[in-house]
Amino acid sequence: MQQAIQDGDMLTVAPIAPEQVRAGDVLLYHAVRGLLVHRVVRVVQMQKCGTAEDSVILRGDASETCDDPVPVSRILGKVVQVDRDSGAGMPTRWARWAKWARMAVRAVRKKLVILKNRVPGKTRPERISQLR
Repeated sequence: MQQAIQDGDMLTVAPIAPEQVRAGDVLLYHAVRGLLVHRVVRVVQMQKCGTAEDSVILRGDASETCDDPVPVSRILGKVVQVDRDSGAGMPTRWARWAKWARMAVRAVRKKLVILKNRVPGKTRPERISQLR
């Protein structure tokens, strides 16, 4: 499945009561590896120390597997709006573009060095000293 939220999108998150969580909702929650935004697959009741606790099974849109059950107490809110091209994510996009630009410049430099080394009538040591 294609991701509904892209890098650089600005999200509006609203609080949600645990009993209002439904399959298909996109939630912001606190995971072991930090804050994540994933879609609810289903709501389940987990038995923990003799008491029943509501948990949700979540999965990222681009992921093939579901995450471990997440207690509803770790849910921070529901994504209610996604603003694409809002400008908020421009530093992320610029960093990505800058990375590709650096790679392109390196490739062009490497090609120019190869072409300079092919100048007819020059010996190899002369060519190397000209590149510095």
